[in-house]
Amino acid sequence: RSYNANLDYHKFFALSNGYGNIQFNTFYTYFANKIIADYDQDPELVVYDNLKGYGISKGIALNGEFAFTSGIKAFIGATLMDVYRIEKDGTKINQIQTPNFTGNYSLSYAFEKAQLTIDLTGNLYSPMRLPVVREYGDTRPEYSPWFGLHNIQLTKRLKNGLQLYGGLKN
Repeated sequence: RSYNANLDYHKFFALSNGYGNIQFNTFYTYFANKIIADYDQDPELVVYDNLKGYGISKGIALNGEFAFTSGIKAFIGATLMDVYRIEKDGTKINQIQTPNFTGNYSLSYAFEKAQLTIDLTGNLYSPMRLPVVREYGDTRPEYSPWFGLHNIQLTKRLKNGLQLYGGLKN
């Protein structure tokens, strides 16, 4: 059982050499009853149980998208979140494998005469809590470092409507 509130603002606008839009979103969810996975109890098991207390997921997101007559398209977005549960005794436990910050971007350029497009995309993640069980000799850190995933792709449009593409991912 959950209760959710969302507020969203979206603005479209014209530029002298293209167009753009910006979107702002804020959200809040209260979980009164939720099935949760416990990764901390035993490294060989995932134990499911009902939430004893309540859970909260809240945050804000900002996204911007721009396209220019030059062939450049850009997108950037970021989300700040706080996801946790409060046990009956008042203990706050952060949601496992949920970063407080995520960011994403995309930059694209189309070479119209060559029928070729190059795309650069990526995601950025802040540290997040990981499943660690010290009683079994687990020596990994409790939180991940910052990390990102970045990709580049070339796409060639052929005259018969087919497209060939290739890229690199990390």
